[in-house]
Amino acid sequence: MALELFYEVSGKKEYAKKMDLAFSWFLGKNHLEQIIYNPLTGGCYDGLEKYNVNLNQGAESAVCYLIARLVIERNKKEPEKKVSVEGARKKVFSILQKKPHFNSTVLNNIIDGKKISVEDLTTIEMIKK
Repeated sequence: MALELFYEVSGKKEYAKKMDLAFSWFLGKNHLEQIIYNPLTGGCYDGLEKYNVNLNQGAESAVCYLIARLVIERNKKEPEKKVSVEGARKKVFSILQKKPHFNSTVLNNIIDGKKISVEDLTTIEMIKK
């Protein structure tokens, strides 16, 4: 989202290219050349280690992938049709609300970079199931 803001403020195409490059990390443009997004489950692996993919698929990883994808998709549209950050958040909520144990407060805290409690982690684990 930072690159998107830089792009919006400066209008420099280099930031749009950097957004694409950053997003391509999920699709295999990383040091392991392995896809991180799992199209079969709609989830996202938790990350890369030195020699392998961490096969856990936490809610935080899925949220990060979904937000990154929404940012990329809205920037491929015409500028006047861009979705706001709040619009992207609503889209992510609409997807996750179909999951049992969905808790919008927990998701807001993750998106806003706030600390989450042990109870929140339990909720996240329940959302994953």
